[in-house]
Amino acid sequence: AINNNLLKFRRYLGPDYAKLEAEISGEKVIHRDETGCRKNGKLNWIWAVVTKKRAFFRILAGRGRKEAEKFQPSRKSKTVCDGYDAYNGTTKEMQRCWAHLTRKLDEPEHWSCSDKEIDEYVALAKNIHSLFSRAKEDKEKLGVSAELRKRYDEELLKILQYKGLAGMNRDAITNYIMSYWGEWFVFLQYKEVEPTNNRAERALRHLVL
Repeated sequence: AINNNLLKFRRYLGPDYAKLEAEISGEKVIHRDETGCRKNGKLNWIWAVVTKKRAFFRILAGRGRKEAEKFQPSRKSKTVCDGYDAYNGTTKEMQRCWAHLTRKLDEPEHWSCSDKEIDEYVALAKNIHSLFSRAKEDKEKLGVSAELRKRYDEELLKILQYKGLAGMNRDAITNYIMSYWGEWFVFLQYKEVEPTNNRAERALRHLVL
């Protein structure tokens, strides 16, 4: 019933729906996320594109690159998103979500083999948390610049290159960060870019409920 009413609402909006999509596609910064939903008893996906003033939703049967590309933002737009690879390359510059990264840091997925391995992972997580906090403070104090972004990229790389005890959790978090290298401190170069994708998650919250 909810899905049918949403579709009726879309038809009612008519040209305004297409106009909204066109307006959002030209925004400087967009936040993107997706979540599962049922449509006629089958799993579908709600795709959200959110800005400071607008939110655009589309229900599609799949959750892949083909569906992600149905929304075509300006190449000059900056995308804020989580680590889902379907968004890769949809805009020239992307900011990966620090909220997702910090949750991964705080909830390691593997068992550790020794107390030393645990201690070293905790130290790694603490250093990354601290770096993120300092980055947000420096954006407020120093303003945005490409130099600031580069400096923090270098500091993050030094943290990851620490020669300590290897471990599955440390390897997993290092691989995750390196998979999106260069996309963690975009928010230090552009004032309007946020470091987390909370805006899109909040927009989806009511639909999830």
